[in-house]
Amino acid sequence: MSKPRHRAVAIILDKDNKILVMYRNRKGRGIYYVFPGGGIEPGETPEQACLREIKEETNLQVTLSKKLFTFENRGNLEHYFLTSHPQGQLKLGGPELLELSAENQYRLEWIPLTELSKIDIFPCEVVVLLLEYLINPLKLRT
Repeated sequence: MSKPRHRAVAIILDKDNKILVMYRNRKGRGIYYVFPGGGIEPGETPEQACLREIKEETNLQVTLSKKLFTFENRGNLEHYFLTSHPQGQLKLGGPELLELSAENQYRLEWIPLTELSKIDIFPCEVVVLLLEYLINPLKLRT
């Protein structure tokens, strides 16, 4: 059995209440979306990993506003952070850009928050937690 991985994930909202997601179309797996983020490297805090991953994947610099929750996904621990003040020109980068091909597609998209529950986001349980927080922030505990 492999060792559990820890990941840092960013919830990036813009001033128009749109949320940044990554479109994925992977041969054999179909179309789905994920929130930007990635693995926490040795010696890194979840916060540091979140900022690094966002810069690598999206070319954006963000400010971490709040840790929203920690979620166990297939034995891996994922730390979700709400961010603010996205700055820079949105541009795909990092391993996602290097792995881009006809069979393995990545695309960054701003989705209206009201449409979030209408797209296939992985893991889907996070959408429920996220919408609960955004609708009633005092209800969610970290």
